[in-house]
Order: sequence, then structure tokens, then C-alpha cells
Amino acid sequence: MTGRVHPGFQPAQLDELLSRWGLSSASARPLREGEVKLSWAIDRPASLLHVYPPSVPLAAVQQEIAWTEAMRPAIKEIPEPIGSSRGRLVESTPDGCAAVLRRFIDGHPPDETDETRASMADLLGRIHREAARLGLGDEAWFSSLRRFDWASNPWWDLQSVAALETTHPEVGAARRQLQKVPELLDRLGGLPQCLIHNDFHRGNLIARGSAIVGVVDWDWATIDWRILDVAAGMRSWMLRPGLVGCAAAVDFVDRYSRSVGDFSPAERGYLPDALWLRSLWTVFYDLGRAVNGDLDAESLEYRLDNHQQLQEVLPGLRAALADRSGP
Repeated sequence: MTGRVHPGFQPAQLDELLSRWGLSSASARPLREGEVKLSWAIDRPASLLHVYPPSVPLAAVQQEIAWTEAMRPAIKEIPEPIGSSRGRLVESTPDGCAAVLRRFIDGHPPDETDETRASMADLLGRIHREAARLGLGDEAWFSSLRRFDWASNPWWDLQSVAALETTHPEVGAARRQLQKVPELLDRLGGLPQCLIHNDFHRGNLIARGSAIVGVVDWDWATIDWRILDVAAGMRSWMLRPGLVGCAAAVDFVDRYSRSVGDFSPAERGYLPDALWLRSLWTVFYDLGRAVNGDLDAESLEYRLDNHQQLQEVLPGLRAALADRSGP
């Protein structure tokens, strides 16, 4: 089972759903289907309607909104949800899919300039500072990695994934890497935790010029080690193997460290491990999508290659992080 929306969502359902905000489908333009939810752009008010799959409980989306609404007074970059005529920030379709209308944040994809990297790092530091200040810590629907069931979960099942090994030999190598996970999770155990975005990369950010003005897609937000967000953000700047990519990634870490204010040497040292761990998670997530027919063989091969390339650059990243021990 993956997180995709069921294919049976009909225009009549869209009209009924939008009527709860006093809107109609005439003002709605479907956007490219994402991996987790369906989305429509609404002209007036300028907003986005998101419909989640049945596999995502209504309570999980309500929790996401509660967390982001607690953060939004300090983190203006979080899109504002628009209440329905019934005063609800989360509505549901007749078949139980959660739906949220959020104000549109105008902008463009972030570029690759130093100024954008600085803005991105500063935003992540502010998110983590505010999450720690608020003490947000309820159990999340999206499990933390330290409690995650790597054998069977809503995104993949190892027995089903094993069948792909005949056409993709890299799958066997990835399965063997799972043996390293428990020991690594134990070593990360004492690191600081807070509410994390859990998918913090340039694709989920909106910019105007070099300033980051929006951070979207909090679907996988959870309580976990904050270095997972730092590692994801850092990967956005590892554009290619070698010192150039590492230098940009380390600069992102240095800027984040200045923003958050209490980034420890231990967290810095474990960043390559966190990056590898999340990359391995993504490999199996993509394998689950492939098993369910949501990812073609060529795209899967590309993603498996990305994981291999990441492993090749990790020694250089580890050395670069050690050479520059922070600001």
C-alpha cells in the first residue's frame, strides 16, 4: 500500500467538497498528481485544495494542521489553512478522505545561489527553535525512524520488494544495508528531537528572489531527530560528488548552526549517517511504489543510482564537516 489518492475521485465530489468553502469546481484547476495527495489551484481566493488518500487518517491531517498552526505565528512561511463554512480547517470527503484548503504563496522554485542557501538554512533553524520553544511532542502518525518498522509499513513490505531483485540487482545490496540500521539508530538515540518537517528540500520551498517565503508539504511532519531535516536540506546542495558539492553542503550546515544556536558537535558528526539513513528509507519507499505500479523501471533505476552516488560522496562530506568544525 502506498500513500496515493484513490483514482475514483469524481468532479461531482469536487463540487460538493468545494461548496463547503463557498466555492465551485469552475474556479479549480487540477495540478499534477503528487505522491501523497491530489491538488487543485483555486483562483479566488488564491489557494490550493489538497485531498489526502484514504490511507492517511483524518486525525493525522488534523494533527499536522494543529502543529503548523501553533508554529505559524512565528514561522510566517507556513501556508495558512482556510476554514470552511462549518468552521473546520480539515474537511473530509464522503469516503473519508481528509481535505484542506490553504492560501497560495506566490513565488518560484529556489535557485542555487549562496543567498538562497543562507535563507533556507536560516528558515530551518527558526523552525527548529520555535518547535523546541513550543515543546510540541505528541505521538505522530508518521513514525519516527527510531520506531519505524522497516519490514512492513504503509509504504512497503520487504517480501514484496524482494521480487524486484531479479531485475534490479541493487535491491539486494539495499536489503543487506538494512542490517546496519539498528546499530545506527542506537547511536543516534541521544540526539535532540523536536517537530521536524521531515521532507525539507528545495522542492518543498517557495522563493521570491533569493528569499525563501514558503515551506509546504508538511504531510510527513513528525517528532524526530532534527538532524534528519538538516541532512535533507544539506542534500539539496550536494549537486554533484566532489569538494564543490561538499563545500556548499557544509556551508548550509554552518549557516543552520548559526540560526538554531545550539547545534552540537555530535549532531554535526552524525550528519553523514543521517543522510545515508534517510536515503536508504527513500530507496525502500520508491521500491514500494514500484511494486504497486506507481514508479516505472527507469525511474526506479535512477533513484537507486542516486543512493549509490550518495554513498560515494559521504566520505568526502564527512571529511569536509570535520575540517570545518562550525562557525
